[in-house]
Amino acid sequence: MATQAAYQNLKSIYLRRLYINTGLIIFSLSFGILGFALLENYTWIDSVYMTIITLSTVGYGEVEKLSDHGKNIYFYIHCA
Repeated sequence: MATQAAYQNLKSIYLRRLYINTGLIIFSLSFGILGFALLENYTWIDSVYMTIITLSTVGYGEVEKLSDHGKNIYFYIHCA
């Protein structure tokens, strides 16, 4: 009986971590896409592209030259 309770507890811990990490990924993607779209006036596809290359640290380069607001978004996404 103790092993079943321990298994349920461990399962609960892993599921909670999974939900937290999934939420953080969704938040980072949303923050980046909305930030680039609203502050830099990028199209949605350019905003997605910039966010993905920033989060994955591929570094293909910017779609257009970034303003100071865009550099702040880039910095906060990269730190995530």
